[in-house]
Amino acid sequence: MRQRGVRGGVIVALLLFPVFHAAAVVDTAPASARLEVEETVGFRETIKIGKWLPVTVTLKNTGPPVRGLLTVELSTLSEGYPRPYTTTLSQTVDLPTQSRKRHTFVLLLRDFTHPLVFRLTDRAGAEVYRREIDLRGLTSPDRLILVLSDEPALDSLAAVAPGKGRIVHISPDELPTRWDGLDAVDLLAFRNLSPGALRPDQAHAIRQWVARGGRLLVTGGPNWSHYTHPGLRELVPIRVTGLVEVTSLQALEPLTGITGPPGVRFPILRAEPTGGRILASDEGHTLIVVEEQGRGRVVFVAFDPGRAPFTAWTGTAALWKALFPFDDPPNYWQLRLSLRETFEETWIAPALQLPLLTFPSHLLLAVFLVLYASTIGFFFWRLGLPGTLPRETWLLIALALGTFSVAAHLLFRERHIEQDAILFEISGVDVIPSTRFAEVETHLALLSTRKQSYDMHLAGRGFAWLQIVPPPARELDLDWHLSRNDSLTIKQLWVPGWGLRIFKGKGMTDFPLETRVLREADSVMIRVTNKTGFLLRDCWLWRGPRLVSLGDIDDGEEAEGTLTLSSGEVPRGFPQARWEKDLAHDMFKGREIQPLLKRAIVERVMQEILRSGPGLPNHVTFIAWLDRPPVAVSVTPGAIASHRATMVRMRLPL
Repeated sequence: MRQRGVRGGVIVALLLFPVFHAAAVVDTAPASARLEVEETVGFRETIKIGKWLPVTVTLKNTGPPVRGLLTVELSTLSEGYPRPYTTTLSQTVDLPTQSRKRHTFVLLLRDFTHPLVFRLTDRAGAEVYRREIDLRGLTSPDRLILVLSDEPALDSLAAVAPGKGRIVHISPDELPTRWDGLDAVDLLAFRNLSPGALRPDQAHAIRQWVARGGRLLVTGGPNWSHYTHPGLRELVPIRVTGLVEVTSLQALEPLTGITGPPGVRFPILRAEPTGGRILASDEGHTLIVVEEQGRGRVVFVAFDPGRAPFTAWTGTAALWKALFPFDDPPNYWQLRLSLRETFEETWIAPALQLPLLTFPSHLLLAVFLVLYASTIGFFFWRLGLPGTLPRETWLLIALALGTFSVAAHLLFRERHIEQDAILFEISGVDVIPSTRFAEVETHLALLSTRKQSYDMHLAGRGFAWLQIVPPPARELDLDWHLSRNDSLTIKQLWVPGWGLRIFKGKGMTDFPLETRVLREADSVMIRVTNKTGFLLRDCWLWRGPRLVSLGDIDDGEEAEGTLTLSSGEVPRGFPQARWEKDLAHDMFKGREIQPLLKRAIVERVMQEILRSGPGLPNHVTFIAWLDRPPVAVSVTPGAIASHRATMVRMRLPL
């Protein structure tokens, strides 16, 4: 009877299993079927290896609410490490019913070897969606030209690049909101587009991108009212007041070397330059204005190159080449070398060569040893005296040993050994002359005294982070996870005992530092006005073997100094090897950790400048230090010691 009941239960379970299985499928399938996911890598599936690129994921939910984690995973090969390590970027997802959201990541693509993996998991960690994209199937041109226009009318811009160039038309909504999202773009062109179509963060990203070397083209169009928006004057130095008609291309012939067709008539924008320089004009009407902004260039052309006669004129391609002179096609061997981020090339390398242990003074150590030896020797001498109780003497010896042990622990205490980890944060703020922006580069190193996982919280905004392979890393798991929500967090970072994890971040920030350079014969007078909102400490002017101290410059204050250096005092070759050591010692003569750290950074920076090229005699370098770093970093859990230094530098051409 019992066996029959068991058999009946088994039969019922087998009969009901398809029903329960179907119910489970019905519960999960609609949630995934009603979730539409669209991924875009780069710009319309166009990428450039070795550049930061935007990766957007658009989620549309028509089913039940979805809450979870969206991750993008990319495996990377690095020299000195035997296997690929995975970089994971994540953002939390909260999709109510009938909602649509876009999530944007910024990635550095080093090669085509490994696919890009997208995952969406729920709160329980179950995978809701997964897709792999093979990067080999995407387009990777030598030059990338982005065009924002109401119609595809700027195909002639492909002639600016001598190699394989590609024009990609995008909408204003697709334009990145961060400078690093435009890192792969060689030329950005606007045609018949009102700057009012751009969000403030997009316009700010464009200004930062131009300051660090980007090229921006704004062309005329049929609707002149699009160019009256105040945001246009923040990008290009012109003020548009209407339309006017021109009957000749003769003003463009000196730039192109090609004669224009006769009998032409075409409208142009009536523009009044507010800066830059006029390259071409016709009968008092401005045709082309060029302005150098930092390391980049902004060009305004008053005519519409997407209309006749420019669409049929052979000089249009020559005009673009004259306005935007590109070098030869990129040297991919040099690009490979630049992507090899090695430990020796970071600012962390000289910092870790410093003596982290704080040794006591020789006088204090000598006094302590004399007292210790005298006290213990006296008690042992006392043991040999007749009538002395040995028991009491041994108790006094034990008490003396305990007292001296406690005193040694208090006097010669080494705090670094008592910490769970030591954080090194070294930043460089590279001010771009003639702009209000500065490039920020931060090097982080976490040295752990024990095996432990840490969370590293990064409070800086607009930074792009990558990992540097530490020296003894062949057996180290280098996978890392960067979570972006309200702030950035490198989560569950595994560090072995006395091991290292190193990261490098790049960003842009507003840093209005005004300078004025006056040169007369061999003397150069530099005036620096601080409008950054920071206190600049230990300010110096450096040119060749000469240093001039400017002291501290508070916000709103100015200081000036004069350097005198003849051309014969700028030697070549071996003598330069002593400059950075002698000058760095003149700046910081202390023996504490902080002066030693700043001295090591100054030596490394001076070495980089000395190797940068033959233009050293024609530049003056301004060097200063900040009390607080541009990126606020905290590490949990445990007791964490930290050493921080932030250098401000600006190279001023003479």
